Amino acid sequence: MGARRRREEALHAAPGPRRRRVVRIRAGEPPGTLKPPEGVAGQAPRISVIAYGPDAHVERTVERVEDALAEVGPGRVAWINVEGLGQPEVLTRLGERFGLHPLALEDAMNVPQRPKVERFDDYILIVLRMVRADQEAGDEQVSLFFGRDWVLTVQERADSDVFGPVRDAIRYRRGRVRDAGADYLA
Repeated sequence: MGARRRREEALHAAPGPRRRRVVRIRAGEPPGTLKPPEGVAGQAPRISVIAYGPDAHVERTVERVEDALAEVGPGRVAWINVEGLGQPEVLTRLGERFGLHPLALEDAMNVPQRPKVERFDDYILIVLRMVRADQEAGDEQVSLFFGRDWVLTVQERADSDVFGPVRDAIRYRRGRVRDAGADYLA
């Protein structure tokens, strides 16, 4: 038995949150195909949007992507946060609106990915691992896309939002975030 095989078996047998997921290569599917991770297919993500400028902000939790996209417009920064990867069509629609490359969307959907930063013509993608310090210690992937006046965050799990302090800074004008652009928020 090779060392690689023993390592894979050890990872599968490991108890608790340190257990790693095995990434399966989907043979026969074209690059850029969005498939939800095992066990979450069909689960509706939570979608929230905050649109803000120096003088005002609007904050909503929405059911449909189109309702979130309605807040995107000139003269303000729009931040759309998607929690959960159960419905690939949500990312597909956001990708169409913001001109996101299919492979960048695939990086957000297919977890885990290595942390990275990729620069595209009109936006930047940052993929990172977020450490969770709640009752179930572990980590999850967060993908962050940002362009001139918009930010899109995609969290792997729908049950752990860590952006509360950032939302409070926008709501209560703490710091410089309301006076700055999308790059500052990102």
